[in-house]
Amino acid sequence: NDIKGAIPASFANIKGLQNLWLYANGLSGDVPKEIQEMELWKTCWTNIINQDYSAINQESFTVYFPDFDLIAMNGERITDEIYTRNEYTIYYHFGLYQPYTDYYTPYLVSLYEAYKDKGLGAFSFFNPYLGSEQDVLRYKDRHKIPWNIVYLEDQETRNKYFNYIEFTPGIMILDRNGKVIFNYLSNNPESLDEFLLDKLGPAETTLYESTDYSADGKVTVLQEATDGKGIDIVIMGDGY
Repeated sequence: NDIKGAIPASFANIKGLQNLWLYANGLSGDVPKEIQEMELWKTCWTNIINQDYSAINQESFTVYFPDFDLIAMNGERITDEIYTRNEYTIYYHFGLYQPYTDYYTPYLVSLYEAYKDKGLGAFSFFNPYLGSEQDVLRYKDRHKIPWNIVYLEDQETRNKYFNYIEFTPGIMILDRNGKVIFNYLSNNPESLDEFLLDKLGPAETTLYESTDYSADGKVTVLQEATDGKGIDIVIMGDGY
C-alpha cells in the first residue's frame, strides 16, 4: 500500500476488524482517539505507527507496557516493578544477526552505564526464533550487556508480548508507570542520548568513544571490474 496523510479515524468504523496493519505506508501526524479506543489497538499499535521516523506524533497516543512476572536467563525473577524503581527504563529487543543490532547494542550499553546512577534501568525480551539460549548468552557476554534478558520460550508468553518482539532492533523508554514515552518507530533511536540528556541531565560518565584505530585504512577488495572503467563500491560501518 501507499497510503499518505493522516491515519483515517474512519477505520474504527469497520465492523469485526481483527487486525489493522498499516505498516510502511506514508502516514503521519496524530493517532486518532477513535483508533486508540479500538480493542485491537493494544495488539496492533506497532503496525499502525510504523511509518517513517518521527512521522507519527509520539505525544498523540498512549501505550503502556504489559504487566509481566518472568524469569530471566540468569535465573532471577524480573517483574514490571523494574520501571517503578527507576525514573526511566530502557526496553530493548534485539536479534543476533540482524542489521544494526551490533551498532545499537553497544550504544545502549554505553547509555545505560552512563545513566544507571541517575535513575535509568534496562531489560530485554528475546524471541527464540532469532537464536538459541546459548547464542544469546554468548552475545550477552561479547557485548557485556549488564541487564537481565528474558528468553520467551513459551508461545503463549510470546503472543502476549508480540508488539514488543516483532521488530528488531526494538528500543523503547518507559516511565515509572510503564508508559511508552519513546519508541523506535516514531522516534529516531539515535536521538536517545539527547532524550536522556533532556530527562536526566548530563551523563555521569563519558559515553564510549573508540580509541582503537588499528584497522583504520584497511580495505578488502571483494570484486574487480573486468570491462569498462568499473565503479568503486565502499562498504562501511558496523551494521554491515
